Order: sequence, then C-alpha cells, then structure tokens
Amino acid sequence: MCQNFLEYQTYTFSVMSCLAVLFLALMIWFNALNTLALTLNPLNGKHLRTIWPRWSGNPKGLSGPLKGGVVLEYLAARFNFTYEMVRVAENRLEPPEKGKGLFSYLWDEQCDLLLQDVQPTFRRLQVVDMTLPWNYDYFSFLIPVHDEAANIDAVIKPFQWPVKIRILERDLTANIYHLDAIIEDFQSTKKCNLQLARDGFISIITTFALPKGSPFTKTISQGLLELHQTGLIDYWDIWFRPMPGQCIENIKSGYSMPKNKHPPLSLKNLTGAFLVLLIGLCLSFLAFLGEKVAIFYN
Repeated sequence: MCQNFLEYQTYTFSVMSCLAVLFLALMIWFNALNTLALTLNPLNGKHLRTIWPRWSGNPKGLSGPLKGGVVLEYLAARFNFTYEMVRVAENRLEPPEKGKGLFSYLWDEQCDLLLQDVQPTFRRLQVVDMTLPWNYDYFSFLIPVHDEAANIDAVIKPFQWPVKIRILERDLTANIYHLDAIIEDFQSTKKCNLQLARDGFISIITTFALPKGSPFTKTISQGLLELHQTGLIDYWDIWFRPMPGQCIENIKSGYSMPKNKHPPLSLKNLTGAFLVLLIGLCLSFLAFLGEKVAIFYN
C-alpha cells in the first residue's frame, strides 16, 4: 500500500516537473520571438515626419483620408515609433511645372510617410514606394431623391441642380466622398435629399506613399494588412461617418436591390409634359389670332 502511494507521488512529481519545464520553455520561446520581432522591426524607436492633409495645423479645405489620423496612431502604437506632422498647403500629389506637390516632400527627404489616397500607377511606382492597398472603393452616381416638384421645376426652373442631376446624372465620384456629401446635405437641410445609385462600378484602390527605397514600406504594409484582418478600418467608417438614421435606406440602395417595387407612372409624372403642351397650344392660338387680325386689316 505504501509502495503504491510512493509510486503515485513519484509519478505526480514527474508530471509536474515536465509541465514546469514545458512552461519555462514556452516562456523562453515567446520572449525570444518578441525580441526577434523587435529586432526585425525597423520602425522600433524611430521618429517619422508625416504628412496628413487633414491635420488641424494645415490650411482648411485640403482633401485626404478622414481615417488617416487614427490609422497613424495605430501604426505608431503597433510598431513603437513616434511621429511629427509636416505642415503643407498643397493638395495635389505630383508637382506642377512651377511649385510643389505632396510627392515633392518625399523626394526632398522632408517626409517619411504620406497619409493620402494615392492611386497606384506604373509611373508613380517608379518615383515613390507604395504600401499595400488600405482602402477599397468604387465610383458611383449621386442622385437626388425623387421629388414630385421636380416634374414642374423641369419646365419652370430647368437649370436648378436637382433637375440637372436628374437629367444628366453627372456626379460621378468615389463612393466614400458621396457619403460625406449626403451627411453634409442633411446637416444643412435636415432632409435626405440625396441617395446613391443602386449599382457601383469601376473599383479603385488607394495606398499610402513613402520615399523610394524606404526601409519602412513592408512594415507599414504589414500593419495595414493587420488592420484589414481585424475589421477596424470598416468599423472606423461607421465611427467617423455616422449616417443619420433617416438616410440609411438611401445608402443601402447603393449595395442591394430595393425592397419596394418601382411605383407605376401617373399623371403627376407627366405634369411637366402637359404643361409644355398647354403653353405651346396657347402660343399657337395667339399666333393664329395675330395672323387673322393682320389679314383683316390688310
């Protein structure tokens, strides 16, 4: 009995010893991986000069990615680097014949990371480094919500913007900027006057830019890839672009088939046509009377 008890204790001690050794080995392995990751991280402890056109220190009106600031904060925390903003007044990437563009700061070694929507082209890839795509979007039409008053306005006020958009559907831009336009219009009018066309087309991708041959390009791309995998970039869209509840259906129409069928045409839809016909008849009748009066006096 005592012998069995001693054997059991010996077995238990052996198992506990093995688990302790395994745990110690895992701790050493994880510490080694962490040290290796810091060693292979070229951004560790670095200080980057960064351009983000929407930074509050830049002149107002410059366009750029709304989520650029929070992406930069994530990358700085993830790869253990600090940064400072470079003040700019330019809004275009390539420099004009006389002047500077945002790429000029990369070429002149005044900037290490450009947080701007850069669409990759063969020519740009020859002069700057680009990260993996961080934003995926598509072109779409922004059209007004149907309003019966537009049937009459098409005759009375044919050059108003709702009529022109209804006829021409001319506002073709990246979908993300259309969302901003819908929010701005709602804030000024308190109505959802705009909506996205049902189908988008011409997909586009945008990247960030770094100086040609930058040692940080792969690491920044790795961080952006991790952001996509976690879904944070899509979540930040909801965070930075809170769509009014009244306009949600106007946005959904850009992604899915409408639930309701198209309403049938009625006389209200033909008001403008009948109005033009009535004006034409009146003018013809007046012209007829004028001819009769002229013939009578002659």
